[in-house]
Amino acid sequence: MVAGRVVVVDPDQKRMLGMVSTGFTAPSTLSRDGKLLYTADLFYSRGTRGTRTDVLTAWDTSTLSPSWEVVIPSKRSRVVNVGETYYYTTTTGTIRAVDLSGKEPRILPAWELEQREADKKAGWAPGGWQLMAVAPKLNRLYVLMHDAHEPMKWEDPSPIIWAYDLKTH
Repeated sequence: MVAGRVVVVDPDQKRMLGMVSTGFTAPSTLSRDGKLLYTADLFYSRGTRGTRTDVLTAWDTSTLSPSWEVVIPSKRSRVVNVGETYYYTTTTGTIRAVDLSGKEPRILPAWELEQREADKKAGWAPGGWQLMAVAPKLNRLYVLMHDAHEPMKWEDPSPIIWAYDLKTH
């Protein structure tokens, strides 16, 4: 069985305190208050093959037991963030942003990548497997774009990168 794990150690006492099994190559992060360890787990029904299940698990750091988990749907969007603001794109080029800095998520106004009429007529849209990136210090969003877009063809390769200032679009 292929497995990943997070090992909890006390560096002062030089001893292992416990271990959390995380499935296959799971990234992990602590909550702000340190009470939960979040892991993005990936499991296969037959160990290294079979049906894939992606799960977000919250582990209690005092007991190393799962507090809760959420199965992540197999169809999900790709997202980039600058600080606590997360940016999503539709397959047709609408950018949607969510600010998670407060107690409640705040949906920010949507905006279009294709702002010139000529770009809209040419059918420019995002495309590629990793179609967005950000430069947080520059507050810039970079998007892979291709013309002659067809609906639901976001995975088509893109020949050009469009850059946007996240404040002015």
